[in-house]
Amino acid sequence: MKIFIKILKWSGIALLGTLPLVAGIIYAVSEFELRQTYNVPLADLAVPTDSASIREGERLTRVYHCEGCHGEKFKGQEFLNVPMLATLYAPNVVAALPQYTNPELDRMIRHGVHRDGRGSWMFASGMYCNIADRDMGKIVAYLRTLTPSAGPTLPQNSFGLLGRTLLVAGQFVQPAALIDHAHSREMANAAAADTSQVGRGKYIVMSLCSGCHGGPELKGDLDPHMNSPALIVATAYKPEAFRHFLRTGEGGLSKKDCGEMSLIAKGFLTKLTDQEIDDVYAFLQTLPARRLASN
Repeated sequence: MKIFIKILKWSGIALLGTLPLVAGIIYAVSEFELRQTYNVPLADLAVPTDSASIREGERLTRVYHCEGCHGEKFKGQEFLNVPMLATLYAPNVVAALPQYTNPELDRMIRHGVHRDGRGSWMFASGMYCNIADRDMGKIVAYLRTLTPSAGPTLPQNSFGLLGRTLLVAGQFVQPAALIDHAHSREMANAAAADTSQVGRGKYIVMSLCSGCHGGPELKGDLDPHMNSPALIVATAYKPEAFRHFLRTGEGGLSKKDCGEMSLIAKGFLTKLTDQEIDDVYAFLQTLPARRLASN
């Protein structure tokens, strides 16, 4: 028995002795992942200067809820704080604008890649890569009209042991690592060229909704920090109820308050036009048939 206890004791000491080594390896490998660069060539982007396009660009920044992460007037704010995982900050967009050319800004938004090639933790790039040039040009046109202003002094992003462990395991990935950089622009422009009602609705859903609702399959996300349903749930709504939901944030399927979705609807989706809402609804009604076809 004494021998057994002695073995356990020394085994525990040996295990404790390896923990700093394991932690050091996790830190080193995760730091390598965080410093990874992406070779995404810059592309020309036509940026209009007429007042109508600039107004539309302003509307689109609301529809795409840019202030949801970057805060009021894009001055930056903390947008993710999960103990042991990470604390991430969305930067002051307006202050950073003078440092970026239009192609560099386009690459940052669409591909999640900084000027120096490092990946950004801009999670929305996973769906913003589906924005067509015609709309991206208007968004950039509007952003260029904003006057740089001071915002809060934000710390650097930080990653806890859990976050770094997940980075090493490939379970916590920069958005730039998941985007098809070679083809996303072409596919976005092709999607925007489909002028059928279902086609118009699909373009909006993929560039606006897919980030929270489970990617291109729209299968939902059960992560407790997201907890978004599969968008096939929209088939349970009548057109009037669906329109009311996006206009007011009030559910209608026995659930008036839909949490984050209600806030997004009231804060940003009210900028969708009636036609755009009808287009989205038309596309979502095709999801059951699409699911059957994929199976």
